[in-house]
Amino acid sequence: MIEVIDCSVLYGSDAWARDNRPDLAHHVDAAIWQAHRNRAAAAGIRLTGAAIMPFPAADRSGSDTGPAFDAENDIVITAATSARQDGAGLRAVCAVVPGDAASVEALARRLADGAPVMGVKLWPYLGRFDLDALVSDTELLRLVRDHRLAVFMHPGNGREAHHRPGFAGIRATPDVAIAVAEALPDVTCVIGHVARLCPDTLARAGRLTSVFIDLSGLTSLGRWREGGVDGLPVAGGAVFAGMTPAHILARLTDGIPGDEVPGMGLGGRLLFGTTWPFCTWWGIDLADDVAMVTRAPVSAATRDGILRDNARALFARCGAPTATVPA
Repeated sequence: MIEVIDCSVLYGSDAWARDNRPDLAHHVDAAIWQAHRNRAAAAGIRLTGAAIMPFPAADRSGSDTGPAFDAENDIVITAATSARQDGAGLRAVCAVVPGDAASVEALARRLADGAPVMGVKLWPYLGRFDLDALVSDTELLRLVRDHRLAVFMHPGNGREAHHRPGFAGIRATPDVAIAVAEALPDVTCVIGHVARLCPDTLARAGRLTSVFIDLSGLTSLGRWREGGVDGLPVAGGAVFAGMTPAHILARLTDGIPGDEVPGMGLGGRLLFGTTWPFCTWWGIDLADDVAMVTRAPVSAATRDGILRDNARALFARCGAPTATVPA
């Protein structure tokens, strides 16, 4: 049985798909999550934990329905609270909008009430804010530091405005994400989607022990196309985009056997992530992501780190006390 901790699970209802692509809309609750774990077990995968975050939703900031992501965060907190009691190992990551006082205050109330929150999720495009807005939000940063929260960042590929005009002008590409991490070296940051395979961002991440890289989306390479272009990598990611996902993992970690180009040494900070169930849009299953790691030409220690040990290290340093990390 292969043990896995998934650091990128979407929980609740997919409001964006419901409104724009109802044929692809998802909903995740306790029963659906357990069914997912059961399917994994049948495939020889023991899914022992996950970082769960709300589905990306339309910007609710300033609306009559309350602070941005308020109801969505309630769902993930409730799930994580229940999981703490039954040993399912779910860790809540709450979405927040930097610069939005109501959104930050809602997070502060939950933390003051003792909600089991391990991190905050920044959805810049659908939240309509720049990733580097975090740097100037002193109250949000106080919460992050005081409660040992990880900052999960969703970086774009730089082509969002071409496909979704409403996203024009939003600063959220990988270079912005890594600049935020560099400006806040005492804050644990998780850059999503393999930093969109941006070589410069990945190289800079290697110099910061505070930065983790979430692998979600790597198995979608070549399957997710927008305007005829692969939706995962930035334009400068072509150096990686021609490789298989397994060889990309090798290049990011130990290096490709027989290749004179050294590995990037990120093996201890790569997090297994699927964005389940969003990944099923491209016909990808948890087993596909696990197979990508197990078949990669990397050391056993690197493989174990990606699948579970790096997540344990992240959980231990952020939010949840070390004693609650699954053994």
